[in-house]
Amino acid sequence: MRGKKYLLLAVSLLFLFAITLSILPLTAAPPTTYVKVYVDQPLGYIPFQTVGTKFTFYINIETLGFADATVGGIIQWKMDVRVDPNVLNIDTTTSGFPPAYAARFSTGAGHFLYEYASMMAYPLPSLFLGTNDPAKGYQDEISETGIPSYALGAGDYMSSTVPRLLTVQITPITNDKPCLIDLIDVMYRTGDGLWHYVEYVEDGYYGAAPPTYLSSTAAFDPTDPVGSTWHELYPNYCNNLVMTSHTDNGDGALSASDQVDFLNETDGYTYWYHVDAVTVTIHWTFKTPVTGLGDGEPYEPNSIEVTDGIPNPIGTTWHQLYPDYSREFVITSHEDSDGDGALDPSEQFDFRYQDEPGTEYWAHLDSITTDLILSFKEKEPGIPEFPLGIGLVMAIAPMIPVIYIWRRKRA
Repeated sequence: MRGKKYLLLAVSLLFLFAITLSILPLTAAPPTTYVKVYVDQPLGYIPFQTVGTKFTFYINIETLGFADATVGGIIQWKMDVRVDPNVLNIDTTTSGFPPAYAARFSTGAGHFLYEYASMMAYPLPSLFLGTNDPAKGYQDEISETGIPSYALGAGDYMSSTVPRLLTVQITPITNDKPCLIDLIDVMYRTGDGLWHYVEYVEDGYYGAAPPTYLSSTAAFDPTDPVGSTWHELYPNYCNNLVMTSHTDNGDGALSASDQVDFLNETDGYTYWYHVDAVTVTIHWTFKTPVTGLGDGEPYEPNSIEVTDGIPNPIGTTWHQLYPDYSREFVITSHEDSDGDGALDPSEQFDFRYQDEPGTEYWAHLDSITTDLILSFKEKEPGIPEFPLGIGLVMAIAPMIPVIYIWRRKRA
């Protein structure tokens, strides 16, 4: 009798354990170290500011696994910043506070490498150490280092509730046109003298959040697009997403004014969007004078009707999504290998950028895909999956009465 009790107790505990597994999502082990640098923008963008008046924004840092006074700690960082010079001016004058500074030590507002200057020291040193090109909106080599005599990693200002890396003062030229605040080549140096690229970098947006551009990765039925797979081209290149819901505007197909949800397989969150336009994307490989990949869409999203190729491509204007967002270019010629008059995958074409008319680029057209232009609405946590938990419950549950009957017969 005692044996039966213990057996039933063991089976019951095993069953409870299986249920526990079924309600806990399986996740990968968290990283032991990481660095994230991002523009602080609680609204998802920095609102328009008064034209001609300097305003301040912050570039923040998050770290995991770095400690003070260790060889592996962070002792220096550097980055470049680019904005649209027709919208914002990165000024290098030093009246009052310098245009880019850190090292400020105060309760709740300390900067990451506050050792750069003496605590509460004024005037604060400017961190513009490179060259500034107002015509291109480009600031090269903003940099900060720890006190030279401090050989080991300086790390966080632990008492700060605001993880500030850099304070930037900038002057708006207009307040009716949004623009990207592009963080480029963001790096940090550890106490062992090695430079590392920051793993996670999030740019900023002045005036409005940018649209999201997704490119389809496989053919799908536009009348039933749920389950289709997509690749993000901008603003976060290379995320993979799956459409999880589609609210149609009444025309029976995926089109402008629909509402859609996407599960972002990179971060596990579900995003809700408004569909602004459905257009096409061309994907190419640069041949000369540079190499690499490129993506672009028609300058006017619905200006080109596509079946298999791009009809009458010469003279058409395009908007580049990658590698340099928003560069306009015109297709100047193409090798029509099949004689149908259209630019088809596997054919070659030439183009010129509007801002670089003296250079002609030669490229190979790799593919043409459907492109979605989306406006962000809401972000929700993804639904966790429980592959082992449910499987274990389903496997064990039928065994419980069998084991009990078998034990009764033996008794």
